[in-house]
Order: sequence, then C-alpha cells, then structure tokens
Amino acid sequence: MAKTLELKVETRTAVGKEAAHAIRHTGAIPGIYYGYNKESVKFTVDRRELETTLRQRPRIVHLFTQDADLGECVVRELQKDPVSDELQHVDFLALHPKLKVSITVPLEFSGVPACLKLGGKMNVMHHRLRIRCLPEYLPDALTLDVSAMEADSAILVRDLDFKNIEVREPSDATIVRISMPKAEE
Repeated sequence: MAKTLELKVETRTAVGKEAAHAIRHTGAIPGIYYGYNKESVKFTVDRRELETTLRQRPRIVHLFTQDADLGECVVRELQKDPVSDELQHVDFLALHPKLKVSITVPLEFSGVPACLKLGGKMNVMHHRLRIRCLPEYLPDALTLDVSAMEADSAILVRDLDFKNIEVREPSDATIVRISMPKAEE
C-alpha cells in the first residue's frame, strides 16, 4: 500500500482566471477535488505545503478542510506555467475502495546482472509505468529484479507480473535491455 500524506485545504467560491490569478498572488494554489457521486469541491492550498507534500511523492493524499474530511485521493493533474514551471492549479481525484484507479508510478530496479561485470550495458527504456489497480494495492513504486538477466536480453511489458496490478503500457514495449559491446575484429 502506498504511503498517505495529509493536506489541509480551504474551500473557495471564487472561480475564473481573475480569481485564480488573485489566489496565486497570495501564495496559494487553486485546485479542485472530484469525488464519486459527490459534488466537486473547489479549494485553495498553500503553495509551500503543496510543494512539500508533492516532493515526498505520495501516491495517496488525504484532503481535509476546517469543516470536512474530503477523504483519500490521488493527484489527477498538475498544471504548471510553461515558462517559469511554477504550479498553477491542481486536480485531485477521490478514491473509491471498489473502483480501480489509473496512475503512473516510478519503476525501480534491484539486483545486478552478472553480465554487467563483463562489460555489458543496461539500457532502461521506462523509468515510470502506467498502472491500474484498486486503491488498496497502489504502490509507491514498482520494483523489478534484473539480477537474472543475461547478455543481449530484454524484459518486455508482457514479461511483467505484479500481483493485483495491471500494467497499462503496450505489451511489446521494452522496459530494460542488456547489451554487450561488439567484439573488435
């Protein structure tokens, strides 16, 4: 199960470009929370608190206001300024325990293939994977053991088998490849 972090937000009524600009000018970020069979909640969140929370890379965020507990959710979209790269808006999607969620998670590698010690090179094609699963199975990251890989071999998406998690990448996509240098003639 992924780690969960809490984040306090304040509900807002002002909407539109001018309101969003005014919110950002005060050091806050406008956002919206989409819930299943619930009305959407527009909110503001302190920029520093949001950035601190996002730096910890949580899969699940527990949102609450002074008046209500919004519940567990995932970041659906982060909008950033194309020039300054500063956060402009955040969307959170509520988690429902019986509905699968699609999300992108980091891919980590464990082990060292023996052929790397003989001059082989490991080429990683995917550092993140799109997955789909129930909220209770959301991982912080997926770990792939590469220690058994041999020279000139590859691991494809169709070779992956993560319990209770569906990988949403093309089945023939290469995740990692081991290549050996060509022998000089």
